[in-house]
Amino acid sequence: MSEHEELLKVAVQMRKGVFCLFSALRFFHIETHLERGIWLAVPPQYKPPKITPSKLYYARLSGAAFSSGIETHVVNGLQIRVYGVAKTVADCFRFHRRIGFQVALNALRQAWISNRLDIEELLHYAKILQVEEVLHPYLASLIWHKRTESP
Repeated sequence: MSEHEELLKVAVQMRKGVFCLFSALRFFHIETHLERGIWLAVPPQYKPPKITPSKLYYARLSGAAFSSGIETHVVNGLQIRVYGVAKTVADCFRFHRRIGFQVALNALRQAWISNRLDIEELLHYAKILQVEEVLHPYLASLIWHKRTESP
């Protein structure tokens, strides 16, 4: 049984969706201790099928906020679409009222510590999602902290 079996079941049913937020964090092993259902980004006009798993949450995104940052991964022979690490961190800041601000901060910190965060890419998605002002002080703090730790 794959650790991503739930994602595969949803991916087969909802091919237009993109795994985001908690699902993307778990996929990339960031914030893995949080089990908050399956999160799927969908376009605003998308009508989900009637048969869906429980604990499925939607984030409705449009334009570049929906279409940018999508990565395709093959899991057990099936393709799934998931937002990359930088886009996921930016999404966490955009949806901080729904998922909790501490989740956004932890995602940023863990992605940074694991060296999986491209700063330019993160700032690109922050601009698209209009969260630059919210994100910038926390990102600056991480960068400053890293510089002060260097010998």
